[in-house]
Amino acid sequence: MNVLKKAVIQRKKGIWIPLAAILYLLIFSAYSSPLFPKFMDWDSAIFMMVGKGINEGKRLYLDIFDHKGPILFWIEALGMRFGRNGIFLLQCIFMTVDIWLMVKIARYFCRGKKVYAAVAAAMVWLAYPLANGNLSEEYSLPFILGSFCLFLKDWTESREPKVLHSYLYGVNFCVLFFIRANNAVTICAIILGWMCILIKRKQIKELFKHLLAGAAGIATIAVPICIYFWAQGSLWEMFYATFLFNLRYSGNVSLLTQLTNPVTLFRMGILFSPLIAAAIVFFIEIKDSELRVLLEIVVGLNFFSLFLGHGYNHYFMIILPVVLVLFSLLPLEKNGEKHERNLRRDLEKVLAGVVFAGYCVLALRIIGNNFYDYYIDHAVLNEYDTVREKFLQIPAEERDCVLGYEIPAKYYLMGDVLPCYKYGILQFHWEQNDAQIMEDFLEYVRDEQPLWLVSEKDTNNTELKNIFAESYELIWKDDYAEYYYLIH
Repeated sequence: MNVLKKAVIQRKKGIWIPLAAILYLLIFSAYSSPLFPKFMDWDSAIFMMVGKGINEGKRLYLDIFDHKGPILFWIEALGMRFGRNGIFLLQCIFMTVDIWLMVKIARYFCRGKKVYAAVAAAMVWLAYPLANGNLSEEYSLPFILGSFCLFLKDWTESREPKVLHSYLYGVNFCVLFFIRANNAVTICAIILGWMCILIKRKQIKELFKHLLAGAAGIATIAVPICIYFWAQGSLWEMFYATFLFNLRYSGNVSLLTQLTNPVTLFRMGILFSPLIAAAIVFFIEIKDSELRVLLEIVVGLNFFSLFLGHGYNHYFMIILPVVLVLFSLLPLEKNGEKHERNLRRDLEKVLAGVVFAGYCVLALRIIGNNFYDYYIDHAVLNEYDTVREKFLQIPAEERDCVLGYEIPAKYYLMGDVLPCYKYGILQFHWEQNDAQIMEDFLEYVRDEQPLWLVSEKDTNNTELKNIFAESYELIWKDDYAEYYYLIH
């Protein structure tokens, strides 16, 4: 009976986690939140569009394309079976797991109410890189946090990795690889850290045992996925989109080329400040030299991975474990410290305070902007209603013959249609990484002649303008797009 009572009490205590996840996402995940039912944009809209396409029978990478891994799109397809609210429900489940893991991780570094203060501070930080939600990094967090939690468990209990956990590192790494490869940086750092420790201890046989376990974990995920796409006849297309295209995409732009812009420099200062603060705090606060080195490896690899990329806000979501540990270490107060030590503590508090205060302002700005654009200025609603009205005027029997050029993916969602060719968005953007994409798109338009072409306003694409002039008639033009119909 006592055991049953304890279980009931524990369940009541834990109910705050899913409630906090729902409330948090209602406010900060505007691209899927029921509070903003007509708001969708950017990558979130792309992922919803691809998920919807999968549900309607389109083959991933053959009939509909984006350069992320298939696991992400299968998650989106699952959510989109229930529409936009289905996506929100999945996010709530993932966020509930995230918060639960964050509490477990924080307890390795602090106790009592300080655990919840650290988690709350990390959640405030997360609002800015969350970027209105439904992004690949968001769905990666349970696997990143889970691996980090396994590492801390092993370190606390035995200071050695368990073979089962090495297998799970491999599973989690491969899941993230097939969501977005860059998101696996923290797991790579953990694996590298354990490898260094085992080599230092001259436990070479143990090292190979753990490497084999990790390889088995990778194979557990990779083999079924590869078999699936091989059977579908799109193994190369999947590999190209998931790996090769992303290598080009990530390699074409480095923040080094953008730091002459003062605005970019300021934004990067905001985004990288938690990593810099964490590197300093970990060095001062963590006395165990091996643990300190391993955590600094996590910080360092994330820093360089993000610095060599495009620098989009949402990329930084994956450093959540680092930010959580940063805030978990700070509340601890120690008695009998010397004056020099107190000065160090003051430095840590200033660094963390600046990070926290800055991200509080950003979180409030996000709330203000979203509610203003949606409920006061109606900019979001006006765009949604205008675009939807145009698409709904397309006859039902012609709605599967619509293709867009450089229009946002959200327009397909607003109009309840799907592109009739796999390259239905971002053609010019993707051309910068693979010129063949634009060639294939224009060839399809010339040869297949879709009934409807929806273009960005006043396009500069000369060849497409010639096609419009020769074969299409402008039917509608509004503040958002131009709608052309094939002349028979």
